[in-house]
Amino acid sequence: MLNELIDKVMISHTEEERQTLYDQIFKEMNDEAACVPLYYCEDIYAMNTHVKGFEFGTNDYEPIKWERLWISN
Repeated sequence: MLNELIDKVMISHTEEERQTLYDQIFKEMNDEAACVPLYYCEDIYAMNTHVKGFEFGTNDYEPIKWERLWISN
């Protein structure tokens, strides 16, 4: 869709037609824009002394090995 609009604006004959096409191009670009984070927050973990077996996971999708946690009295 975007490529087609750009092709059309290159061969448009009037300023009004070009402006309409540019409006559509910028709307399409805005609607399809990707979001890129500027930074990633550091992960901070806090736990009670009763929590045992805490171990970091291997990636950001599994930051903690939850199956190894247990609580002591």
